[in-house]
Amino acid sequence: MIAARGIKRNDRMASFVFIMCLNFRPNKSFVSFKQYGWHDGAERATHPDKKKLHHGRGAGMHLALFDFDGTISNRDTTSDFIVQACGKRRAIHGLISLSPIFLAYKLKRISHHEAKQASINHYFGDWEKKAFIEAAQRYAQHVVPTIIRPEALNRIHWHLNLDHTVAVVTGSLEILLAQWCKDLGIDLIATGVDLVSARIGLSTRNCFKEEKARRIREKYALKNFDLIYAYGDSSGDREMLALADKKYYKLFD
Repeated sequence: MIAARGIKRNDRMASFVFIMCLNFRPNKSFVSFKQYGWHDGAERATHPDKKKLHHGRGAGMHLALFDFDGTISNRDTTSDFIVQACGKRRAIHGLISLSPIFLAYKLKRISHHEAKQASINHYFGDWEKKAFIEAAQRYAQHVVPTIIRPEALNRIHWHLNLDHTVAVVTGSLEILLAQWCKDLGIDLIATGVDLVSARIGLSTRNCFKEEKARRIREKYALKNFDLIYAYGDSSGDREMLALADKKYYKLFD
């Protein structure tokens, strides 16, 4: 369970295996920078500043889109929350129960959304709503602030200081990140949690790949922005990056 003070790290190997199985993110070694139009290692290794970036036409509207897991944070928050809330033993046992789901996803017989829905339902479906909300709030309060990459946070403040519209666009659960985004004064587009139905599950499509782009277009009239920035760390961010004029891949690693 999540402690109010000081979160003990679970066994690194167990967490690693769990995150790799649940996260379903494509192997980054197969991602082509040139294919997706992402900036190469030389640019992503340099922290951008006002002298090196173009701010668009005059005082026009700018939009900055940030992936969260692996871009702003140093880990996958949904997987980490499951381990913290359910405990390492139950998390690992869940891998065995969910292995047919993982296999079906790998074989492209089910979608990423269906796989994530099954995982959330498996771990939290029988939880009391109040207990789930309390666990999520503890994670949001005590864990999320500790896993933020300083360079990413500095970059968010850089945009805010220039009066840019900033949004986190993530497959992570909305309930885990809502307070952090609210405190910063930035928008959040994430995967919703169903707390109305009999069993806890997802209330929206998993915000991943093409769903990221769809949700962005749904929320913003992109034609009204003179310049769009996007920051990601995997091919799951490809469709979001394709919307941007300035694309940054693994900038904060």
